[in-house]
Amino acid sequence: MESKVSGFGTVDVSLLCGTETDEDGKQQVTAYNVNDAIGYVAGFCGCAAVFDREGKLRVDTFAQVYDGTAEYAVTDDTVTEVSLAETDKTYLGISCNNGNKNILAPDSLSVNSEVLYFDNPLITTQAQAEKVFNAVSDMIYIDDGDQGETVFDLGIQYRPGSMTLLTANPALDSFDVITYRDDTGDHHIPLMGVEYDYDGSVTMEVTAHARSEQEGSSAGSILSA
Repeated sequence: MESKVSGFGTVDVSLLCGTETDEDGKQQVTAYNVNDAIGYVAGFCGCAAVFDREGKLRVDTFAQVYDGTAEYAVTDDTVTEVSLAETDKTYLGISCNNGNKNILAPDSLSVNSEVLYFDNPLITTQAQAEKVFNAVSDMIYIDDGDQGETVFDLGIQYRPGSMTLLTANPALDSFDVITYRDDTGDHHIPLMGVEYDYDGSVTMEVTAHARSEQEGSSAGSILSA
């Protein structure tokens, strides 16, 4: 897929997102400002666009952070101002508004299922929406039961909320997933928002937004984090 952004030449999306697109994905991004065009292109691949610490544009997905072979974890000894939802949020699908209609994925999703909403005019077919859902569902932690059984086959699950790391870890980036460990178990936090504060020492507030809606409700953006 090649996308033309006015005044900025042509972007090879397969190189940008690290994925290949088929004939259904060949579209031109026109009549959008650069910010929107980049977001639409990234969203088409089930990714989101950020500028990294070197100031370079990066298209990425969420990924669990590891400390050696173990998940990178924080505890009540290393964080403060913990404000998390009481339970994990589980989204069984996505709903894309392309300007003409909403496309639900997966195709078998039932009405009134909790879904993540976003807008993207490039996604015009069911097959495209399915590809985005498959990409997004792979990036967020999916829990297993105590005995290893699968709680649900496919979906997106994480613990929304925020907390402040008492000692900032500059190695952490947006789109990293960390583990918060307390007496109730492990909770996986995708870093959708990262904010540093310096007051003699450097602390780091991390946020995982909850953008859930019932199918049929007003939309929010999965890509605005």
